[in-house]
Amino acid sequence: MKPDQITQWTWRKTVLHGGELGAVLAVAYALLFDTYAIASSSIGDTPQAISANAVSIFTQTIPWTVVTLVAAGLVGALTAALIKAALARLNPSGLPGRGMLLGFGITIVLVVLLTLVLVVAGTPMTLDVYPGTYLFWVGLPALFYVAAGAVGAERISAA
Repeated sequence: MKPDQITQWTWRKTVLHGGELGAVLAVAYALLFDTYAIASSSIGDTPQAISANAVSIFTQTIPWTVVTLVAAGLVGALTAALIKAALARLNPSGLPGRGMLLGFGITIVLVVLLTLVLVVAGTPMTLDVYPGTYLFWVGLPALFYVAAGAVGAERISAA
């Protein structure tokens, strides 16, 4: 959607675009991972071996990509609704920059809450046990999530 097409962010439009953005970011992250996995495991291989390796990796990651696509879509929709509610209360006049700060703050708080849930649940996906696992499953996707929340909030606020 082009910025000049945004006239009013209804609740429905906000939730739908939040879900859509979450799903798109999940697929983008999966493709980045697949590209990295194929490149790092195919160094020095023939084109046929690289193709076979790519097919093998894609067939293994597609089911998980679908699961994360649905989960990220739901998280994106809920986050967009939270941001819209916060903007209605804390930035009703649509001051420039305030929407971005609110979106940034809301998404950071949600990432911190997720991390606390992981720690309390005793999962090995925490920084102290397996930092690489945490960064792969939470840290890097959180960067996409926080950036999308900040930019999306500013767009909603400015409309």
